[in-house]
Amino acid sequence: MIDIEMYIKNPCRESALPYWKEKDIKLPVNMKVLHEEDFDDIFLENYNDVPYFRLLHSMDIINNELIDGYYIKTATIDDITIIVDIINKSYLDISVTKEQIYSYTHTQVYNKDLWILVYDKETNEVVGCGIADVDNEIQEGILEWIQVLPQYRNKGIGKFIVNELLRRMRNIAKFVTVSGQVENKTNPEGLYRKCGFKGKDIWHVMQRK
Repeated sequence: MIDIEMYIKNPCRESALPYWKEKDIKLPVNMKVLHEEDFDDIFLENYNDVPYFRLLHSMDIINNELIDGYYIKTATIDDITIIVDIINKSYLDISVTKEQIYSYTHTQVYNKDLWILVYDKETNEVVGCGIADVDNEIQEGILEWIQVLPQYRNKGIGKFIVNELLRRMRNIAKFVTVSGQVENKTNPEGLYRKCGFKGKDIWHVMQRK
């Protein structure tokens, strides 16, 4: 089991996952998860590898700037269908169900104020969404889903979502973590770094061939 004090000191190095997930997880026998420092190309002979970055926000500086033409509302349970639609339209290789997203509302880290939707002021259409969690045991904030519809990207909306979630976590989280695929063409790592996330930890999630 992961040591809570070690995790709090250096969460992105200690685990590929948020603490609340890591403390109870049991990896399938056909999987390995290794930090970059422990990884070797020899593993690629028997495993398929997907590298993930993991970054940390210390909550010291949060940008509160707004963007013209868009506004944010807190999402409700009734908006889950909209959230699922946005997520599925944002990926070619990932698909989620209403049941999957709804299950997030029954976890120990669910916070109803950390589910948000972004609207276009002109059309009143939803163009993006964000979901974050808070682990009250160690006051860790976690960014789970940050999505912007493809036709609305490169307008600052992703940064708008991340900064709003950070602002909402300011008084309930001592730090915030986020992870994502290193090779994602939409470059989520770049977005998070623009919002003040830092770090260089890479985790290799490997599945036996």
